[in-house]
Amino acid sequence: KTTPPAGGFPVAYLLDGNSALMEIDAALLVQLATAPHPPVIAFIAHDNDLRIDADARAFDYTPCRPGGEEAQRDVLGERRNGGADAFLDLIEQRIAPQVEALAPIDRNQRALWGHSYGGVFVLHVLFKRPGAFNVYAAADPSLWWGEGHMLREEATAAASTGSAPRLYLWTGEGGSAPSHAPPPGRDPAAVAAMQRARASVPANATEHMAQRLR
Repeated sequence: KTTPPAGGFPVAYLLDGNSALMEIDAALLVQLATAPHPPVIAFIAHDNDLRIDADARAFDYTPCRPGGEEAQRDVLGERRNGGADAFLDLIEQRIAPQVEALAPIDRNQRALWGHSYGGVFVLHVLFKRPGAFNVYAAADPSLWWGEGHMLREEATAAASTGSAPRLYLWTGEGGSAPSHAPPPGRDPAAVAAMQRARASVPANATEHMAQRLR
């Protein structure tokens, strides 16, 4: 409904789209729509009605680790990991063109947002294909995933060939898992596995990453 700027609208791609959409109300949309540079928001969700599709996101949002197929087992149960590069191809080759067919988009103003495992995906894209977006936003990224795999990716990050991208990092309650008894119905072995995974990196690993990248 707004006349687009000459170069097109900025666009933000939000992972866990069903969950993200549930957190955005009409008042916020009005606030964004009346901003000097209103963005297009693309909510990327798996094709179901789940708020969070834990199995699908465990695969799509995590990079492939060395060690073959067996190394792609998630810390929780039978979930598989390792699909992040294919998922990024899906965004770039199929999703983004559909968004750009719906509204004029400025391809030089593209943001990618993700939370938890979605934050892992955001950082993976930043470290491996920094030119894919110019704004990266990772909320409480699961840096413990893969026993600190993202810290290793950071150490070998690809250099940006264009303008330096901007990164926003947020931390929540993603520190070490509590030591009390697991919630009713939760597999104690799975809870213990998660506690070991979270203990593989310091609780302030995100803050330290921000300091290094700054």
